[in-house]
Amino acid sequence: MNETEIATPEESPAKRAVDAPDRRDGLVYVMSAEVELAVRVALATGRPLLLRGDPGSGKSSLAAFVARQREWRYYEHVVTSRTQARDLLWTFDSVRRLADAEARRDINDFNYVQPGVLWWAFARNSARCRGAPAENAVSEPPEQSAETNAERSPDHAVVLIDEIDKADPDMPNGLLVPLGSSEFVVTDINTPVRTQPPRGDLDPRESRHLVVITINEER
Repeated sequence: MNETEIATPEESPAKRAVDAPDRRDGLVYVMSAEVELAVRVALATGRPLLLRGDPGSGKSSLAAFVARQREWRYYEHVVTSRTQARDLLWTFDSVRRLADAEARRDINDFNYVQPGVLWWAFARNSARCRGAPAENAVSEPPEQSAETNAERSPDHAVVLIDEIDKADPDMPNGLLVPLGSSEFVVTDINTPVRTQPPRGDLDPRESRHLVVITINEER
């Protein structure tokens, strides 16, 4: 091996992994027996998994690691003080719609809908067409990690809702029904979103989604 090909200890992948506890690529995560059991319970019950801990302790790395390990699609939403529950389901660009209406452009309400991470996780096909029926042509919205997710299971997904304690206290309450039933209604276009039927031969009792929620215990 040439000298230029030898990595110094500071540049080694192992050290970089240790120095970056909150990785988003899913490459590294040291899963304890307790955390592994918690993931299995969350999958068995179909309930979200809540992770508590100090900032930088590696909480945000677990979701990406599980998604990579199981070859499930992966989506994430980092919560801020302005985040509303609906932002994780969908957003509607009413300002752009108003501008188009004033300019007398053709209005197609579906084109102003942007699917959120839970919509992509529950019903990817519906998200790709913004909830529009087949005869209503719309532009395809961008998908998080589209290239990576294209190679992963179309029937399974992991969602990271990061730092949920930064949001208004009412925000988590607004997610109770969508997370409990894996469905919701996009009121701006009056379109229901439900977990899409699996493509493969899956056990109907199998949990197909894992939602990981992290808090820094700031509140």
